Amino acid sequence: MQQETSAQMLVRLTHASHVFDRAVDALMTRVRSAMGVPPAVAGSDSANDPERTAVEQELAALRERLQAFLPEFEQLYGSLLIEELGASQLPALLEALRSERVQRYFQARIRAEPRRLRQLSRLGRSMQEALRGPA
Repeated sequence: MQQETSAQMLVRLTHASHVFDRAVDALMTRVRSAMGVPPAVAGSDSANDPERTAVEQELAALRERLQAFLPEFEQLYGSLLIEELGASQLPALLEALRSERVQRYFQARIRAEPRRLRQLSRLGRSMQEALRGPA
């Protein structure tokens, strides 16, 4: 088994692969939109459409090809963190990131992301309305 690099360890401990997953999701959404293909809905009538099934299989294959870039992302992301923080700080940083409290924080942040995005969207709409001024 290949030993985990410091960069990969940083990505794992900071749950930064979640950033990569969201980037892949965003790209897949843009591809679907450009193709005019709505998101797949489990149990919908489109599941019985052979043409739609073929498109979904192509999209799944595309997602799989994009996932192959994860190791490159891990190395890039982790290396940039090390460069910014300084290699001399790495042992202390890794030790701190391994703590249960820090890991609970990262897990909570990921779980809360959908709610945070919805709230930020509402906030953005409110800000746009405020810019329009009184009607």
